Amino acid sequence: MAARVLVLDTDVLLKLALNPANVEAAEHLHVLIQGGSFELVLPENVLRAFARLQNEQCERIISAVKKQVDEFRKEVLKLVSQPEQVDMCLDAIGKNLDTFSTRLNPVREIVSQIMARARVTPEDGRMIAEAGERMRAGRAPATKCRPSSVNDCIVWSVVLAEGLKGPVTFCSDNRKDFAASDSREPHAQLADEIRRLNIELEFFTLDTFQKKYLERAPILDSHFQVVCVHCLRTFEPDGNDGVGYIFCPNCHKPSYW
Repeated sequence: MAARVLVLDTDVLLKLALNPANVEAAEHLHVLIQGGSFELVLPENVLRAFARLQNEQCERIISAVKKQVDEFRKEVLKLVSQPEQVDMCLDAIGKNLDTFSTRLNPVREIVSQIMARARVTPEDGRMIAEAGERMRAGRAPATKCRPSSVNDCIVWSVVLAEGLKGPVTFCSDNRKDFAASDSREPHAQLADEIRRLNIELEFFTLDTFQKKYLERAPILDSHFQVVCVHCLRTFEPDGNDGVGYIFCPNCHKPSYW
C-alpha cells in the first residue's frame, strides 16, 4: 500500500521545532514518515520560510522573556514584602532564557531529520501566475491579500497537484487563510475546488492532526510558562496570545508577553 502524501505548512514545522518539550511528538512523526505511513512533501518555499523564521522566532521568544524580566524589575519595589518569591521568579526566568536555545537542539535535530526525508516541490511559473490570479480575485487562500499570500497560494497549488495523483493530507495552522470558521474543515472556496477536482483530501489544523496521529505525544506551542507580575503564579499562555498584553487567569490582571 502506497504511503499517503503529507504536506506540512511552515507554521506546523515551526511550532514543532520551537519547544524543547516536543521531542516525543517529533520522534513519533518521524516514525510515521520513516515507516511509510506518510510520504512527506514540502513545497520549496516552506523550506525557505522555515530556515528564515526558526531563528527569528527563537529570538522573539527570548526577547519576550527579557521583556517579562524587565516588568518584574519594575514591580520589585511593590513586592518588597515578598523578596524571596521575586528572586525565585527572576531566577527561573533567567535559567529558561540562558538554556532555551541549547534545549532546542534535540527537537531541532529530529525536525531536520524529518525534513531531510521530504520530497521537495519547487515552485514554477504556473504556480506563481496562479497565485497572482487568486490574489487579484481575492480567492482563498488569498481572500485577504498579505505579503504571505503568494506563499500560501503556492502551498495550496502543491496540495492540489498531489491530490490529483492520489490521497493527500494537508496540515496547516494558518486558520485565517486555509480553514473554515470552525477550523475543522478547509475554507469554503478551497472545499469547492477539492470537490470539483474530485480530490481525496484530509485537512487538519495542528490540534486536529495531533489528536488523530500524535495523540500520545501532543505538539506543544513555543511559549514559556508565564509568571504573573502581580500574583507571582505561573500559567500557560493561550495559543492565540502574541507579544503584548495577556491576562493572568488567576488574578485577571495584565502581564506582558
